[in-house]
Amino acid sequence: MEDTEKSGVIIEEPESFLYGYLSKVRCRGGRCDLPAPEGSEVWFSFVGIFVGMGLLCLLGIYYNLWLLIPSFSASAVMLYTTPDASMAQPRSVFLGHLIAAAAGLASFHLIGNGWWAIALAVVVSTLLMSVTRSLHPPAGGTAFLVNYCGYGFGAAMSSVFLSSLVLILIAVVVNNLASNRKYPSYWI
Repeated sequence: MEDTEKSGVIIEEPESFLYGYLSKVRCRGGRCDLPAPEGSEVWFSFVGIFVGMGLLCLLGIYYNLWLLIPSFSASAVMLYTTPDASMAQPRSVFLGHLIAAAAGLASFHLIGNGWWAIALAVVVSTLLMSVTRSLHPPAGGTAFLVNYCGYGFGAAMSSVFLSSLVLILIAVVVNNLASNRKYPSYWI
């Protein structure tokens, strides 16, 4: 910023908007990449994701709700690679997916599954997750898919309940096998 003087008053001229905006997204400290995880971290993440997704695929066969698997696979990645993250804690995973499924169901049964109804389901679920302090980004996919596919209440809610429970229980077991991990950081 340059200082200019008019009538004895120093006025700071702001930097250009573009420069200020771009300075927010540049790398700091010379490194732009994440540190590589330790070998044991990768191994425990691999085991957790494999076991968790294997069981969820079996649930998908049982409930014939394959299209819910993508949002839960994103949850599995969060639970087993970033177990300390607030969005990977049991409260966020469990409530986030249940809230999202309920928003998807309500949107579908009240206004259909047009593009705006699906967008509204995702927005409402995000708002409710934020208000209940249970924000879990992969659950946005659950709201989308429950609405888009027009799932019934029983099938959608029971599969979301079981899928969340399975991933959380496996995360408790697998993440705590690692000496440098503790999961969960909190339950409620």
